[in-house]
Amino acid sequence: MQIFLVPNPQVQFPESPPRDFRQDLATIPAGTTLFSVYGIAAEKLDQDSSNLQHRQQAQLIGQITTTSEFVASAYGDSRLFFRHQRFKNQ
Repeated sequence: MQIFLVPNPQVQFPESPPRDFRQDLATIPAGTTLFSVYGIAAEKLDQDSSNLQHRQQAQLIGQITTTSEFVASAYGDSRLFFRHQRFKNQ
C-alpha cells in the first residue's frame, strides 16, 4: 500500500518573520483535521505509472485530527533526547 498525506489548506502559518512554531501550533483547536490520508492498494500500483497517477487513483482512508490542544513543554523541547544508533553500528 502507498499512502499520501494531504495537509488541510485551512491550517497554514506564515513563513516569515521567523518565530517559535510552537506558538502557531498552540492556535490549533481540538478537533481540527490536520491531514487527509489517502491510500492505494499495492496490487493497483503500476511501476510504469507516475506518482501523480497513483495519487489520482488513491482513495480517502482516514484523517489525522487533533484530540486536544497543543502544549509546549520546555522539558520535552529542550531536555528530552532520544539517541538512535544506525543499524550498521549494531
